[in-house]
Amino acid sequence: MFYFIAQLVFFLSLGVMIFLLSQKLPLIEESASSLSSSEKKGKKPFYFHWIEVLDKEFLSFLSLFLRKLRLWVMKIDNWVSRSLEKVSQKANFQANQGNLIKEISSSDSEEKEKKEENKDTEKDSK
Repeated sequence: MFYFIAQLVFFLSLGVMIFLLSQKLPLIEESASSLSSSEKKGKKPFYFHWIEVLDKEFLSFLSLFLRKLRLWVMKIDNWVSRSLEKVSQKANFQANQGNLIKEISSSDSEEKEKKEENKDTEKDSK
């Protein structure tokens, strides 16, 4: 029961904080719009030109890095695909050789059986 009461108090207080914040939100938007109007007039508080320059440089570096990373990922993907093809070809080759060996051994045994049958039929006919 204690946990239920504690949770109830917690969520009620959270609801009150959200309600108070929603009541003050229009005031915050008005103050932000007044700052943007002062920026439009040419007053830029705490404005540093080098921040924009660094931001542009970082974005260009990030773009270049991501393009090179994509290229490397594509190269690795191609290498993996070729390796898988080689492995599958070897596996198919070995499986085919195994089948050939089975076919050869089965054809040999069939030939032996036919020869034995022919000998038996020749003996029976004599």
